[in-house]
Amino acid sequence: MTIEPEIGALFAATYNADLAELGSLALVAWPDQDKHPDMLELRNGSGDLLGFIPADTEPQMAAIACRLYAAGYVDGREAGKASAWASLRRLIGAAAERPSKTNG
Repeated sequence: MTIEPEIGALFAATYNADLAELGSLALVAWPDQDKHPDMLELRNGSGDLLGFIPADTEPQMAAIACRLYAAGYVDGREAGKASAWASLRRLIGAAAERPSKTNG
């Protein structure tokens, strides 16, 4: 089934209005249908591509997917920060325990 790009863009705009009504930061775009037939690009509030979803996905499900992605992203970033601080503390501790060289 071939859908004209103008109709696809109108569908995406309507879908985005539904997402906004739900209070979601998610956005969708109508991709090249030759490469991704019957799919929508799901994007976060910054416009980053999260993946492709079927065009018949309910906006509520797209909003949930975006929220889950955001939660995972934040959790991953916090875990990365904790790991970096732990590594830095180990390096500082190792440097503090190292004997200093004196000229003699």
